[in-house]
Amino acid sequence: MEVYYQQYKRLERMAAGVLERIHFLTGINTIYIAKNNRRDMTVSYAYNAKETLLEKGLVLPYKDSY
Repeated sequence: MEVYYQQYKRLERMAAGVLERIHFLTGINTIYIAKNNRRDMTVSYAYNAKETLLEKGLVLPYKDSY
């Protein structure tokens, strides 16, 4: 189980790094990775450069997520 936790934490760090790099390349304030099940949209990772618009863990109804 510890191996899976370590892999998850590594993936989490990598996702944060990728989002930060995208910001530096594009200048976009908020970049996020989300998953949806056609009922809800859940933010898995979020990067906010200046103003916080979304945070990790935010859940919205799918129909209101775009």
